[in-house]
Amino acid sequence: MIVNDIYEMERIVANNDKLHWNNYDVWLLEKQSSADLLSNGVYIDGDWYIRTIFPVEKNGWNIPEKLMK
Repeated sequence: MIVNDIYEMERIVANNDKLHWNNYDVWLLEKQSSADLLSNGVYIDGDWYIRTIFPVEKNGWNIPEKLMK
């Protein structure tokens, strides 16, 4: 689903603990101990996460509906 309003995207990120801002991009961080073996694995505060990036594009953010609360 395309979200083209920053205020709506801020609401979505605020209501989902797995979503985080990185500048204007939105990150989905899912904790997984084997993420150190993956190219999209990131180490944050002592834990490994799988990171999925939803960059802001010309039309807004394209994020899956299952992440919208």
